[in-house]
Amino acid sequence: MRTIKELREERNNLVTEMENLLDEVDKREIPEFSEEETKRYNETDKRIKALSQQIRRLEDLEKRKNTNEGSKGTSDKGCNRGESGDEGSGEGGSEDGTEDNAENEKEEERAFLDLVLGRRTADELRAASNLTFGDNGAIVPKHIAKQITETLENICPIYNLVKKFHFKGTVAFPVLDTAADDVVCAYAEEFTELESHTPKFASVNISGYLFGSLAKISLTLINNSDIPVLGYIVNRMAYAKKKCLEKELLLGTENKMTGILSTENIMTAAAEGAITADELIDLQAMIPDELQNNCCFIMHPSTRTAIRKLKDKDGNYIFNCDITTGFKPVILSKPVYISDKMPKMEAGKTAIFYGDPSGLYLNDRESNSVIILREKYATEHAIGVNLWFECDSKIVEKQKLAVLKMKSAV
Repeated sequence: MRTIKELREERNNLVTEMENLLDEVDKREIPEFSEEETKRYNETDKRIKALSQQIRRLEDLEKRKNTNEGSKGTSDKGCNRGESGDEGSGEGGSEDGTEDNAENEKEEERAFLDLVLGRRTADELRAASNLTFGDNGAIVPKHIAKQITETLENICPIYNLVKKFHFKGTVAFPVLDTAADDVVCAYAEEFTELESHTPKFASVNISGYLFGSLAKISLTLINNSDIPVLGYIVNRMAYAKKKCLEKELLLGTENKMTGILSTENIMTAAAEGAITADELIDLQAMIPDELQNNCCFIMHPSTRTAIRKLKDKDGNYIFNCDITTGFKPVILSKPVYISDKMPKMEAGKTAIFYGDPSGLYLNDRESNSVIILREKYATEHAIGVNLWFECDSKIVEKQKLAVLKMKSAV
């Protein structure tokens, strides 16, 4: 039986053959495959996939042998995987596939790191089917992309609070407009016609806009075995996406994404640079009681500091953190989130948001796509990690959102 090393060498040779064939075809005036070349390409591709499967089988067999050897003598009552009588467990995996999924995720991480560290080329990884590839050629490690999203949810509350969808195309949400007319229920008399009332429906279209982020990472850092390279890359990509989306979901960009501060439910403060407790109460009252459950405040850190300093006529602070809230920052019994993307308390600026952010719909259309750029920054002793994603956001449930705007300067 051939060794794993021999199988990998044969697979790499086949990948090289496919590359040479593609180069030959690409040099032609009309880059089309002949019937013979198509047959040759398909046969080579089939052999590569078969070799990859055989390599995985041998790797699994080697891992099981190592596991069995390590467990010998530990317990006479123990049994090897596949011999425990669990007929539904398949080839060494658990019934629910948990072990297989965990192993696949580890293999995906290893493949991603191999690419980052230059241990294997993209073509080798493609042939081994350790990573999936998008239409644009970008490497898309699904497990790594999931880690970036999970990290983003932890560090960007607004992303976690809005209502998210994952539509590939443009989706239209119907919005009820009762400003001009609405259904009316009233007293009626027999043989008397009821008056018809029909509310209008508007449509909010949510599509997707392309975003890109590029981070350069020092090769010295990567080659330092004490640095968790995968965790570092995930965090860098998550923070890059956080900076972008936090701004867009709050402020938005004209003719692009819409932020929650674009709501039409606006209250104006009496002063240019100060807020009173009564104004905060009035702002909270702009949201109907039945929609208050998931409401929160969002403001700039300096605005929260100014509100914390509000005192009554006896000099006591009005808003305090206490044991009933777990000493978390709250105002009027509602959680407070801060963001340096929010405007400060300056004349004419929208300083405070209050409401349920799920009134803003986010279409996170494309999962995170990651491209590793090794050659481009080789002269800088660095590699590039390129992140792509598509998003769009629009206000759909406007009754859930309200803002406090500072008085404009005279």
